[in-house]
Amino acid sequence: MSIIQNWRLYESRYNLVGSVCRTCGKQYFPKSSFCSKCGSDKLTDETFSKEGTVYSFSKVNVSPYLFQKQTPYVVALIKLKNGPLITSQIVDSEAEKIKIGQKVKAVFRKISDEKKGEIISYGIKFRLL
Repeated sequence: MSIIQNWRLYESRYNLVGSVCRTCGKQYFPKSSFCSKCGSDKLTDETFSKEGTVYSFSKVNVSPYLFQKQTPYVVALIKLKNGPLITSQIVDSEAEKIKIGQKVKAVFRKISDEKKGEIISYGIKFRLL
């Protein structure tokens, strides 16, 4: 990811800022410029809760290049409190201790380091409460 792309994602990546359709109420994370449900382009920014519930999860043993140093890790679908369903890693816990329905909270962690000498990306991951 380039420095410019990283900067553009800053608000979403660090603060869980997404969008809400003013026409039908559908929520999006990350931000969207139009609603895939009703087709409206009338969306507003909204900061979603940093707490949620594990909807589903999987342990990743073979990962893409950017995440090889983190393997094995857990990736989950998380239903944010008063927000959309998002995908994120769950950290600071073994996969065997994670259960569907458990409460989680957003924490700030390293996402990836692409190549030596380039950008180290940080952002939101989740941990069990």
